[in-house]
Formats: sequence, C-alpha cells, structure tokens
Amino acid sequence: MVTPVEALQQAMLEYAEAIRGDWSDFDGRSERNVIESWVDELRNPDESHTLSWWRDQLGICPDGNGHWAGFRWGHCRADDCPTSVSREEARS
Repeated sequence: MVTPVEALQQAMLEYAEAIRGDWSDFDGRSERNVIESWVDELRNPDESHTLSWWRDQLGICPDGNGHWAGFRWGHCRADDCPTSVSREEARS
C-alpha cells in the first residue's frame, strides 16, 4: 500500500515532468498555491489523498505519463493513456 506521502512524492515528480514539457508561461501565484498544498499535506497527511487523487487535483495524466491530462490539447494519447480514454468515453 502506498502511503499518502509516497503518493504525493510521485505526483510531484509527474507534475514537474508536465511543467518541463510545457512551453506555456506559468503564474507564480498559482504555482505557489500548488506547492503550499504539498507542504500542508506533508505536515498533515490525509489517508484519502491517493496518487489518483493527486493526479486529478494537479490536472496531470491519470496514467502516470508525466504530462497534463486530457486530449483537448493533445497531451494524452489513446495508445498510452487508457484511463483518459475511459474517462472521455464516459463523458460522451
């Protein structure tokens, strides 16, 4: 079983990969809020915050591919993001 802190650590790595692969400008205030949420979690871990939960909160690929979630901007691809495919089909 993955602990909440281990889940957060993995999500942080995937989030960093998504930022690294994105050529957009980032607002320092929004990134500060993300980092503050990590600090809060490390100080007071919540057992309900799984890796899947963190991926959803951070908007990163639910399959752990280290990019932003979704097909709209071409981040997820059907051949390597089965969870995203399932979610898109469920929305249709």
